[in-house]
Amino acid sequence: MSTKMVVLKNSNGESFEAEEAIVLQTQTIARLVEDDCANKGIPLENVRSHILEKMIEYREKEFQDLIKKWDAEIVKVNDQSTIFHLILAAKNLNIKSLFVPLLAKRLLI
Repeated sequence: MSTKMVVLKNSNGESFEAEEAIVLQTQTIARLVEDDCANKGIPLENVRSHILEKMIEYREKEFQDLIKKWDAEIVKVNDQSTIFHLILAAKNLNIKSLFVPLLAKRLLI
């Protein structure tokens, strides 16, 4: 499965690709995507290239940290049935980053 990418265009006309899931965390970009204005790239005319690169990098790291925190929270479940069904769902949806900690949790209970 490929990751959907969004093209962001800075004030210099340069294009940058970023994962849609990450840039949708930015309200301005999310509104433009929702309004179907992202087909030819999202213009960010007030943002310089080096600043846009930093903002994308920041959002990527923030998104990764959010996922890590959620992964840590979800494995705090102590109900065997819930853990079992979470493991099945993680396996069926191929979410390895969630499957492994859940499986470890199941083995420890």
